[in-house]
Amino acid sequence: MPDPSHAGKTLTLPSAPNDLALDAHGNAWFTELNAGALGRLDTHTGFVQQYPLAGNKDVQALFPYGVTVDQQGMVWFTEPSGSHIGRLDPATGGIRLFTPPGPNVALMEIASDTHGVIWATSFGSGLLLSLNPRTGTFTAYYVPSTEGTGAGALYGLVVTPDNNVWVTVSAENAIARLDVAAHRFTPYRIPTDSSLPIGIVAGANHTLWFTEAGSNSVGMMQA
Repeated sequence: MPDPSHAGKTLTLPSAPNDLALDAHGNAWFTELNAGALGRLDTHTGFVQQYPLAGNKDVQALFPYGVTVDQQGMVWFTEPSGSHIGRLDPATGGIRLFTPPGPNVALMEIASDTHGVIWATSFGSGLLLSLNPRTGTFTAYYVPSTEGTGAGALYGLVVTPDNNVWVTVSAENAIARLDVAAHRFTPYRIPTDSSLPIGIVAGANHTLWFTEAGSNSVGMMQA
């Protein structure tokens, strides 16, 4: 890419692999922040294949962040700087971008449920989005603020096998479950002060594990 500090010179940046997801064959898919690409690691052979997401090498052209693989094998990713959700068809290399209505939001983590609905968090606005890929329709869900801090600052996201949608709400020191039918979040306060929950995964026996960046800890909740 062009070096903004030295006219006529260029910079070479590391591809900066960020988020990670496994497909049904055990391949590891990952986003490359600086390369504007998705990568696929064949975990059996070690072969890595790149899928460019933009037609040029400008680092600002496309900025893939989160990644997930749906039950049909389609690879989905978020693009925070342009407020896009993208879909890659690994069989053809075809890419489609979906843009939610309204102002740009910094979309972060992404997940798919068993019905094929795509979910994505937005860190700066307390917004959780769902996307119906068949219709291209977005639905917005906002976490209410209880701390007087404004937006809820969503980051981590997990959809359990029974399609419960959970998020970490960093500004609220909580994790929350979305009742899709009621269009309402149920928050669960974390007892650690200023824990700053970030990542979240679902374990066996209805357990949820989450990271606490503010307290240098890992937490567990029995759902």
